Amino acid sequence: MKMINRAARALAGHRASRTDRRTYLAAMISLVGVGAFVVGVLVLHLLNRDLNPAQHTISEYVLGSFGWIQTVDFLAAGVGTLALALTLSRAVNDPGRIAPVLIGSFGVCMLLLAFIPTDVTPEPTTTVGWAHGLIAMAGFALLIAGMFVIAGKFRRDAAWSALRTPTIAWAGTASATFFLMPILGPPGQGIGQRIFIAVLFSWMLAMAYHASNLARSA
Repeated sequence: MKMINRAARALAGHRASRTDRRTYLAAMISLVGVGAFVVGVLVLHLLNRDLNPAQHTISEYVLGSFGWIQTVDFLAAGVGTLALALTLSRAVNDPGRIAPVLIGSFGVCMLLLAFIPTDVTPEPTTTVGWAHGLIAMAGFALLIAGMFVIAGKFRRDAAWSALRTPTIAWAGTASATFFLMPILGPPGQGIGQRIFIAVLFSWMLAMAYHASNLARSA
């Protein structure tokens, strides 16, 4: 009986180790993907001086000479966000299905944006341009909803409880800055969008980093 118990504990430990490795891998993919988006956007600000960052959105870089970088940025963000959804589903105790699905849906939207370019004008003038805007808006709303939902799950997990209040603050700030673009209008919509994006992507990076530390130390 003792041998059976030892074998069962060893098997459980092996499975836990495999789970931790997979969680760590997913968290690292998220860090790389989301981080690559941030770096890519910063690089585009240096390479493409034709667009005024205060007036033009990040999506409009896809129409310039280095548009392929923005396409890669969207793909990286999509993969990174999907990896984050998987990471949270593994790393958080009882995360439920809603939060990972909401967060993952934002990743799907980012992947779609890589193939559905925006218009360069303040308002979309083509069907594709309108589709780009609608997909982006839907994705942002889904991610913010996911942030609020996962914050509630953090409360019941000691390893994540310290991030519950910061996540609510992040989600609240994202909800507020979501309206900066229409408030600032064409002269400042680029600034508003960049502030909003910074809030969202800083949260994703923070969650992926925390999850990677938990998985590595397990």
